[in-house]
Amino acid sequence: MGYLDLQLEKVASQIPELMRLSGANNLWTRIKSTANYEPIGELNFRMPAITSMGHRMGAWSSAGTTESIRGGSPTTRQMTGTFIGRMWAAELSDRDMRIFSGNNVAVQWNVFERLMNGFADEVNLSMECEMFSDGVPVCFRATNQASVSGNTVYTGDNLIGARFMRPGMEVTVLDSTGSTVKGVTVILQTDLMAKTFTCTGLIAGAATTDIVVYGRYATGNPAGVYGLQFWGSDASTGTTLTVNRATDETIRATRVAMGGALNQSGVLLLTHRQQVRLGQGMDVNKYTGIVPMHVQAEVFIGANSTQSLQRVMLGEGGSGAGSVDRMSPMATSKSFTWAGGRVHDVSQFQPNGRIDYPNWDDYTIVEMTPLGWFSENVPGSESVTRVRRVVGSNGLPTTRNWVAMTWEGQVFNLNPGRHGYITGITVDAGYTAF
Repeated sequence: MGYLDLQLEKVASQIPELMRLSGANNLWTRIKSTANYEPIGELNFRMPAITSMGHRMGAWSSAGTTESIRGGSPTTRQMTGTFIGRMWAAELSDRDMRIFSGNNVAVQWNVFERLMNGFADEVNLSMECEMFSDGVPVCFRATNQASVSGNTVYTGDNLIGARFMRPGMEVTVLDSTGSTVKGVTVILQTDLMAKTFTCTGLIAGAATTDIVVYGRYATGNPAGVYGLQFWGSDASTGTTLTVNRATDETIRATRVAMGGALNQSGVLLLTHRQQVRLGQGMDVNKYTGIVPMHVQAEVFIGANSTQSLQRVMLGEGGSGAGSVDRMSPMATSKSFTWAGGRVHDVSQFQPNGRIDYPNWDDYTIVEMTPLGWFSENVPGSESVTRVRRVVGSNGLPTTRNWVAMTWEGQVFNLNPGRHGYITGITVDAGYTAF
């Protein structure tokens, strides 16, 4: 159904917007609002990482019985990263925009204005996907696939399911390594509870281990944003932006492996490990935990078993016994304080089984092209337009109108060693369904 179809029958004065991301705890907007921008005008950017301050200590006596010691110098490593570019585009036909003009239509709605305003949701959705990534912009990981009515239907894993998929999105399907492109398709439909999405047409060579990324790619190994899982890693091998993790332990994040249901002791263990590594005086309130939806259920169980959530006063003040809501407010809150006062924000985009504790003061965004509308100068005029006519294959203009937003930049962590995270959290059975 297109915008024209809405004119064919009497409908409500307001159109339900089923794809809106209202009230989400968006990491992308959080970093942009708190980080220090560092525009750099080159394709690759370099930033120093301090691995040692170089102070030395030795014996000394004012009596002159010992020699003064030599001091050390700060040790730094150059971290080299690469900018990535993103574009979000949409089109409307002349009829789409004209059909809602005037006072004699069923729906009083400025379709073009709504389309422009909706860009914020689409930017947030795709960038949230990348903010939780390990540097590869994967929005779906398959565990099964089937051919249904001439279309490939993929089933996702228990970590992210199909929560990043939306009908109408163009995506690229790759093999499990991400190196081979199997096809580009437009999402026909999604089923969040079943963790499935349907491709438009068949994907040649579709497999149960395929991965999916946003956008159209002609070659494999697409580059993405350096997300939380990129910086939040305690791996002892490999490199982080050219810094050797085997020899520079300070760049590794601090991790706790739960291996079961989340409980307060796991969060406290991570807190204490971070304090030992970073100093007892570290302000844990700066390390906000980003928890997935299922953690709310696990937290409620843990909190209910370890502390009194309420007191029921019987006979005091004449109130007597009455009905009591025993559900902890943290089970439905967007943010809650738990396990020694650590603040936890709930995100529907955080993969199941993991909690990240980033220090937002360490995160920044380096930009070559700030987020904004794609625009161009009007020939023969000093004005600028952000709406362009789509040109057909014959070189003549069509009735389609094109508009887009663009961004070039990268997310950077000034001190990856201060990032903490918990893995191996058992997912409540009801939450593995989406």
